[in-house]
Amino acid sequence: MPIRSFYITLLILGYTKLFSQSFDEKDFTRYTKLDGLSHNSVTGIVQDSSGYIWVSTKKGLNRFDGRSFSNFFKRTDNLPLPENDILYLSWQQNEIIGSTAVGAFAYNTNTRKLRSFFVPADSTIYFWSNQVWQTLKDKSGNYVLSTKTGLYIFNGNGKLISRYDHFSPKDAGRKELWFGNWLAQLSDGRIFQENNLAGSFYNYKTKKIEAHSFGKHPSLRKLLNFKTDEERISFYAGNDQLIIPGSEKNTLEIHNLVNGQHTSFTIPKHVIPDLDWYSKLFFINDSVAALTSKVGGFYLLHFAEATNQWSSDGRKFFAGKYCTSVFTDKKNRLWIGTNDGLYKQNIRNTFFDDEDLSQQHPSIVNTGIQSVFISQNKMFVGLRNEGGLLVLNNQTKKIEQVVDLSKHGAGSNSLNFIFQFNQDTLWLGTAKGILWFNKNNFSNGRLNIPGQPAWFYDTKTRSFLKDSEGDLWLSFGILNSLVQYKRSENKFYDFTASPLLKITFCFSMEEDKKGNVWIAGDGLCRWNRKKNKIDTLIPYPTVIKTVTNYMRLLDCDNENNLWLASYDNEIIQYNTNENKMYLRVAENSTIDGHSVTSSDIIADHIWLGMANGISAFNIKDHSIKQFNYSDGLPSAVVTSPRNGSFYDSVKNRFYFGAGQYLISFVADARAAEKTVPLFSVEVMGENQVQDQKIVLPYSKNNVELTLNAINFTDPEENRFAYRFLNDKNENWNQLNTKNVVVLSKLTPGSHHIEVKMFSVNNRWQPQTQTIHLQIKPPFWRSPYFLFLTIAAFVILVVFLYQKRVKQINRQANIDKQLTQTEMKALHAQMNPHFIFNCLNSIREMILNNENEQASLYLSKFARLIRITLNHSAKQFVSLTDTVDYLERYVEMESIRNNQFLYKIDVAKDLNAHIIMVPPMLIQPFIENAIWHGSAQKKNITIQISFKQQDNQLICIVEDDGIGIEESLKRKKDITHEPSVGIDNIKQRIELLNEKYNLRSTIHIQDKLTLSPANGTGTIVTLHLPIKTNENLWT
Repeated sequence: MPIRSFYITLLILGYTKLFSQSFDEKDFTRYTKLDGLSHNSVTGIVQDSSGYIWVSTKKGLNRFDGRSFSNFFKRTDNLPLPENDILYLSWQQNEIIGSTAVGAFAYNTNTRKLRSFFVPADSTIYFWSNQVWQTLKDKSGNYVLSTKTGLYIFNGNGKLISRYDHFSPKDAGRKELWFGNWLAQLSDGRIFQENNLAGSFYNYKTKKIEAHSFGKHPSLRKLLNFKTDEERISFYAGNDQLIIPGSEKNTLEIHNLVNGQHTSFTIPKHVIPDLDWYSKLFFINDSVAALTSKVGGFYLLHFAEATNQWSSDGRKFFAGKYCTSVFTDKKNRLWIGTNDGLYKQNIRNTFFDDEDLSQQHPSIVNTGIQSVFISQNKMFVGLRNEGGLLVLNNQTKKIEQVVDLSKHGAGSNSLNFIFQFNQDTLWLGTAKGILWFNKNNFSNGRLNIPGQPAWFYDTKTRSFLKDSEGDLWLSFGILNSLVQYKRSENKFYDFTASPLLKITFCFSMEEDKKGNVWIAGDGLCRWNRKKNKIDTLIPYPTVIKTVTNYMRLLDCDNENNLWLASYDNEIIQYNTNENKMYLRVAENSTIDGHSVTSSDIIADHIWLGMANGISAFNIKDHSIKQFNYSDGLPSAVVTSPRNGSFYDSVKNRFYFGAGQYLISFVADARAAEKTVPLFSVEVMGENQVQDQKIVLPYSKNNVELTLNAINFTDPEENRFAYRFLNDKNENWNQLNTKNVVVLSKLTPGSHHIEVKMFSVNNRWQPQTQTIHLQIKPPFWRSPYFLFLTIAAFVILVVFLYQKRVKQINRQANIDKQLTQTEMKALHAQMNPHFIFNCLNSIREMILNNENEQASLYLSKFARLIRITLNHSAKQFVSLTDTVDYLERYVEMESIRNNQFLYKIDVAKDLNAHIIMVPPMLIQPFIENAIWHGSAQKKNITIQISFKQQDNQLICIVEDDGIGIEESLKRKKDITHEPSVGIDNIKQRIELLNEKYNLRSTIHIQDKLTLSPANGTGTIVTLHLPIKTNENLWT
């Protein structure tokens, strides 16, 4: 069986106290898959330059910031591992270097570049060739891989530059393929590989591998006692030292790999049998190392540099856990990797000192501490629930005496407060009145002072105050009870019956700078020193939303401001000079629950003891700092009321009780400030440098900001916020515990986003960074594109305009020709209709032997035909020609039909010579009146008139015939055809309106349809615009 031996990395850290500590599992926080760890079996722990903890496991790599884990696997986009099973992890030259079951990788945490290394090998041996136990980076930047089949060197680009293959493909299946183990960087620059040849060396200068080194190093071969059937365990101890368990069970041999020197040291006998080749050596600092056991836990080895000797006391830590990694971070915090999760050491802040008195006085668990008083070298601790009085040595905190006060009756052993009456005497406020107590001989008894109320020993005490005159003020468990002890008179005065003392119970009292005493309960009262009476009652605080009467006095500052706390922990400033209240802290700004105890004003701070923590309120800036278990405060409820706590002004130390714990701290909020966590910002997955300008294309205007805070002490304190600096409303947008900001659809231009990390309990100064984002406009909003678009648009508009003008002109010509053609067609249709009617009349005259009339008619017809042909060639004729034409036509018609009379009337204000009208537009209506408007054997009268109205020519043709309705009916019954002439006139008018944009209208009315009816007949009204030149029509 070949040798099995492993190397564990050397981490030199300046930590000098760790070797003397006791590593109790209860002082660690455990993280598992339930907390986000990728796998419970941890194989390595390192810390990068930014402070992140990286944890390798049997399934994946993890980055931890104290609050959450980021997981990386084989197929993770931003960090794709060569294999999920990571065997070894180290931090070298700003790179995380990992060795996996299939290849190795190097990840630069600054540039976020990943390199993977795979040993080229035949497929039959590829798996063993790439099972990498450890990877080191030599001084020239090359990567040295120790695998099961040999030793391989890659350059920074991932190219294989040197190799030693101990096995060949033909050995697959015939031999156990296990050659290389751990690697060590020696002081001369060489790299040592522990293997089953007793060790090989790689020289980074010559790039050569010295595989069979045991021939040149016989002492090393002898030390290892190399035999094929024997295993020897070895560890690299740094400083070129190789540690090998000796042949004796209590000896560890030390061999220097560079100079060949040899030494040994003894350790407890039970240690070496508890080691095997799975055991590993981890350096905690330059003088302490952890040696893991084969069954669980680890031992500490101590190195004395002065004597160059190692030693161990054989004590095992974490005995119940199989430890795979031990690591110390930059803050000297211990991290332990096991096969069942990751353990982080909880480094307690030493701000709070706590003394568990139950270790000396077990029954205190059932009573708890309620009051504390210190006088010189003695500390007096009053207990609740009939616990009595403890007397402690103020230096050692050892209990020297337990005083039983029960002889004074039930309740006397429950002490609410303790204060000094004179040099030798204390007054004890109990659940049954006041007792005196001699602090020297511990004698005690009831008070017997004139003026004591009858109920003085029948009720519990609540609070006390010693004023500037040395007088004492006491309140009790009776409604509105208030008693003053006048020291100069050695007498009590009872103010219980004061008319304005209406606050239920007097819970607290304070004296202002004018000597007045203020009493708080369910309201606030003032005892006026000058008047020697209670003269003021404030029933409730006026500055809070919820009307609650309860108030508790905290202290009075030098400017005569009273500081009060409400039931909901609001803090109120009451200016007694101006009689004004100010709300300084709103509801729920302090730690859980209501405040139980408080201090006086100490260096501008009031310390408030809450149910589960301590708060420091600054009366100047009104800020609050909060403290909890991470500051060393035990997880116990505060049990001392305000009068039960004690402030040692000499030592500047504040004392109070929390159950069985006596707690004290130096009342300096500045000393309690914690180290600010490391704060960084990632923009779209890339690290952001403060004030760096980031330019993004428009396609990436959905920006994701990741706010990172590295905090391993109290990550629950982390809070985040952001705001836009160029907004009018620059209020912070609170993210609470979320650390990702998604800025959607950012408009093109500059955006300045300020991000903030702060402590929810105000434990460290807020940290801010400003991100400057420049979103480029889309190409369609760039100046060049806009210019080209406008130019193209102008060209297109011009082109379309010219095309449209041509189209309109062409269409206009077509329309004009079409209209003229249609009107000529209508003329042609009207002319035959007129000629047909005339010829038909001549025919009837000839048939009736009316030759003379036929001749006269034919003569007039010929003249009318010439005028008609002349008018047909024109679009417009003058009104004079139109009237002349109508007169000739009527004269001609009177020859063949003498049953009508006519009259043509032209208004005198009309200039008929220059007014132009369409030809043959009126004649058809006169023709219809003559031939279709008269009843049988009845004369009709036809009146034709022309006049001007509103720049329009009005032509009216009126007859008193049968009317158009009757005429059309008779004509239809005879011919069964509509009237062609009138329809043509209507079409002509529509064409004229369309072509010349006229507003010509024609109305044909039957007189019988008029209201009132005015006989029978037809009225035709034609409206034409007055035009004096034919060109004006066109």
